[in-house]
Amino acid sequence: GTLAGRIAVIAGKLAVGKVALPGVSSDLARALSMVSGDELSKYFNAVDKNGDGTLQKAEIQEVFESAGIKLSKKTFPKVMKEMDTDGNGEVSLEEFTSWMEAGSAHATTLRRHLVAQAGVMGPAEMEEAEAA
Repeated sequence: GTLAGRIAVIAGKLAVGKVALPGVSSDLARALSMVSGDELSKYFNAVDKNGDGTLQKAEIQEVFESAGIKLSKKTFPKVMKEMDTDGNGEVSLEEFTSWMEAGSAHATTLRRHLVAQAGVMGPAEMEEAEAA
């Protein structure tokens, strides 16, 4: 399934001791299991600077820049089109969640940035979680 789904399954097994990974605490396992729809909603709200319930182009550009993701003038409209499935020029929570769960390279990099920013786990821990 989705990255979030895979993380949740593995984290659940880690949290109850069904599977063990060297150096992975049960606290980290619980944190991994929380990368869910609720977490995506929190990330969406963090990106939605004006709080209007949708993401405008400027808000999306800003979060990509803060994540260190360089999108060319050709690439940004393509990514925006992937996110804005109804073509209204704004990205809803549902569109954002679907795009993040689809797991493109840009979505994965952005998710890592947002998770690290939220203090749930660092980039190295996120890589371990994704590899599991």
